[in-house]
This record gives sequence, C-alpha cells and structure tokens, in this order.
Amino acid sequence: MKKIVVLKILLLTSILVYSKRYSNLLSIQPRPELAFELVMYGDPFNPLDYVPFDDWYPYVNCPGTGYICVVEVYENEIYLPTDIPIPAYWGKPKVGEGTLHDDISNALSVYIDPYFTGNLRTIWKRF
Repeated sequence: MKKIVVLKILLLTSILVYSKRYSNLLSIQPRPELAFELVMYGDPFNPLDYVPFDDWYPYVNCPGTGYICVVEVYENEIYLPTDIPIPAYWGKPKVGEGTLHDDISNALSVYIDPYFTGNLRTIWKRF
C-alpha cells in the first residue's frame, strides 16, 4: 500500500515538474508587428531618426556600412503621449532603453545580417 502511495506521489510530482518546465514551449510568443527604418546616417539610439517602415524590403536606403537599416519593434516599445510629453517622440521606437536598446547594441557589435534576437526581433543591416 505504501509503495502505491509513493508511486502516485512520484508520478504527480513528475507531471507537475514537467508541465511547469515545458509549458513555455507550448505557448506561442508573438513576433514584433511594427518596423522602423533608420534614416540615412542617423543615430541608432535616437528615436527621432527612425521613420515607420512598411515596405518589408529592408535595404531601401541603407548606406552599406554595417549600420542599422530596419528594426522590428513590439507595440509596447513605442512612445505614447502617456510616456513622454514631447509630441515629436509619439509613435517613435524606444531605442534608448530596455531590450530594444540592448538588441541594437548587440546587432552593431557583430558581423551578422540579418541579426536575430532571442525575443524574435529581426534587425537588418548591410555590409
């Protein structure tokens, strides 16, 4: 009787551990829905140097120097009027902070194009 109870406890414990450990593999992480193009020779960490990009051909105005061309951005990485009181920033990507800043820094430090991040973001460059 004790063996059965112990086996049931082990089985339930292993099921709980398995489901917690692998539940993130079953969920689908959304991809970024927006893209912004860095203007020619713009500062990749200045939000005002980005324009909305909807062509999805990332090499339209790229200078060809290993510089950032197009960055995919999540909706929560866009400046809203509640984030900053300066209207010029509204609708621009938050490139100077958080994960987006880190992803751009990492993309600039490697010789890879396109650069894929761990959070499903793609950053296009040209060499």
